[in-house]
Amino acid sequence: MTMQQAEVKAKAGSPTDLAALDAKVARNHDAVIEEIGSLRAEINDRFGAVDDRLSAIDDRLAAMDDRFADVGWKLDRILTALGDAGEAEVDR
Repeated sequence: MTMQQAEVKAKAGSPTDLAALDAKVARNHDAVIEEIGSLRAEINDRFGAVDDRLSAIDDRLAAMDDRFADVGWKLDRILTALGDAGEAEVDR
């Protein structure tokens, strides 16, 4: 029996089995609480997976940053050597 059906019965003067209605409400409440817990666990799992992916991306970006810094340092050395060689050539 739904709450609405119980209200209709009460208005009509029919006796309502409040204990049965209360038990049904309790079962529905428990089912809703269980579903909320299940959804919460699923959301936490998905956020955990997303966090893991973001951490992996962050690690890759850090590695790329290190490589770009290394390439920049090497280019700076090459350009400096070329500049020094050019100055030496001009001095001759």
